[in-house]
Amino acid sequence: EAKGKGYLEDRRPASNMDPYVVTALLAETTILWEPTLEAEVLAAKKLALKV
Repeated sequence: EAKGKGYLEDRRPASNMDPYVVTALLAETTILWEPTLEAEVLAAKKLALKV
């Protein structure tokens, strides 16, 4: 390293995850998710507490 040579290291957290599974879960959570009454109650409580 003293001569400007080093190595690259993959430091991504959870880099052993299947990208297709992760993408599917993200899409399901963000695009396909429909709020339920429980979710609306929780959101109202968070707003009331200003969390």
